[in-house]
Amino acid sequence: MAPSLSTNITVVCIVFSILAILAVVFRFNARLSQRSRLALDDYMIIAGVVFATGLGANTISAVYLGHLGQHVALSPQGIPEYGPWIYTFRDIEWAGQLIAIMAFACTKISIVLFYRRIFTGAYFSLVAGILLGVICAWTVSFFLATLLECVPVSQIFVPREQQTGLCYDPDPMYEGMVISNLIIDVAILAVPQPVVWRLHMSREKRMAVSAIFLLGAFVVAVSAVRVYFFFDIASNLDSSAAHSYDITYITAPAFYWTNIEACVAVICACLPTMRRYFIDGAPAARLLHSVGSLLSLRGSRSISSSKGSRKGSEDDHMGSTRLYNIGSTRLNPEIAGAGTESSISSLNRGTGIRGQDHAGGMPWHDVEKGKNGVAERERNGEILCLY
Repeated sequence: MAPSLSTNITVVCIVFSILAILAVVFRFNARLSQRSRLALDDYMIIAGVVFATGLGANTISAVYLGHLGQHVALSPQGIPEYGPWIYTFRDIEWAGQLIAIMAFACTKISIVLFYRRIFTGAYFSLVAGILLGVICAWTVSFFLATLLECVPVSQIFVPREQQTGLCYDPDPMYEGMVISNLIIDVAILAVPQPVVWRLHMSREKRMAVSAIFLLGAFVVAVSAVRVYFFFDIASNLDSSAAHSYDITYITAPAFYWTNIEACVAVICACLPTMRRYFIDGAPAARLLHSVGSLLSLRGSRSISSSKGSRKGSEDDHMGSTRLYNIGSTRLNPEIAGAGTESSISSLNRGTGIRGQDHAGGMPWHDVEKGKNGVAERERNGEILCLY
């Protein structure tokens, strides 16, 4: 017998909430294990995961207290049989919308702040600042629109056909919210790409760095799916639809896809900071290497291993002594690896480089730009050159 929709919703919420929590734990472990100082984006992702897991708990409560995922029964006269649970369902649905808005906002802000931490420069700071302003405006506007769906607010919690207060049809607002949310996700995804593809490095490395920032494409995909379901739900809840009364069953996809998106956003926001789990010697890297070895021939494996080892040593050496540049922007090969904290730093003409965390989480000392246009950073007596 196949699990019921209610059971599936519960499993989805639990699994994705756990994955989001683990992603944040790994992120902080990666940063703290190398004594990297925590930044504002780290604290914002804490808020993001708190709201995301809270959203999961809210959805599970809708399953067990508000009959989410179950059909509304009809009386012999064809009248929907709403019990006291319908008020609980409406309470939870309203609270879930507010929690989801905060979860999305905190995670988006964390990602943009992460960009600002590794990219510097007047132009990029302006773009990131505008993006932060848009996110804050989006959050405030839709939070208030959801909060004040009815006046008095108590009328929100009753079925629409029984509302007597001053209420507006929230469906267009929800549709506008999910569409604008998708547009913002695409903007966040696209912002770092022009910078990455102007890096003075090999095409393969540019593709690798670009892929790190394109991890957010998973969020965009989930957001697009959510847009589809929101429009489908709105059409099914229209008063002219045959089963518009079956609110607890029709709205189920909106609940679990919103929860999935919130958790996937947290996971994708944390992945770029967890490079240390995939570098040579890390458990994840050893596991991937073992799987690869089982799928390759002994001879070719030996050759590949030898070449990979030599190349890895060369890359490690270069990574510890050189940073690539794009004009006034600098990119560390240890891109975004929390723990071996890297940064993409901007160099103002004729000035020193802004201090930033590195492997040990200690600030770099600024050194003036030399006559040959080579900027240097010093930490504990070591000099790193930016070419």
